[in-house]
Amino acid sequence: MATVWFLFAVLCIATAAPAVKGGKQGVAVVKSEAVPVLAAKAVFCPDGWFEQDGRCFTLAKSAMDWNSAEDHCKSMGAHLASIHNPADNRFLKQLVKLGGKSYVWIGSYFLQTRWRWIDGTGMFYQEFISPSSSTKLACTSLTTNGHWVKVSCGIKLRFICSTSPGSC
Repeated sequence: MATVWFLFAVLCIATAAPAVKGGKQGVAVVKSEAVPVLAAKAVFCPDGWFEQDGRCFTLAKSAMDWNSAEDHCKSMGAHLASIHNPADNRFLKQLVKLGGKSYVWIGSYFLQTRWRWIDGTGMFYQEFISPSSSTKLACTSLTTNGHWVKVSCGIKLRFICSTSPGSC
């Protein structure tokens, strides 16, 4: 395990280090011109998790109701997945297809006249099949075609957890 953390530290240092040019008498000198900054940081997801846009996602193997699924995700330091853009939605749709399921829980729920994400992020992107809201259908599942379906929170489905891991 120590070897893994050492390699992680070396990779982080290597990706974050500025460009250096050798100076006189063997002393390293940073070039005085503007140094380009690396835009992307390395993201390391645990085994069985998949990276998408700086976050890690996993499809759970067991089926649970929505609240139990969120509790399970929290036990792993995660939440039910939130979806912020079409790229996230396409990625998770493929994860659902690879898992061989038609519907899985995501972290959207209805409370006090609006839809929210369980991780507290804003809901600025939506793919609901129907725009109407209902307190009887207060939780959301993602389908293999990428649409979001409002369903009863007590149904047992597999689910996708998401976390934002530390990065370099």
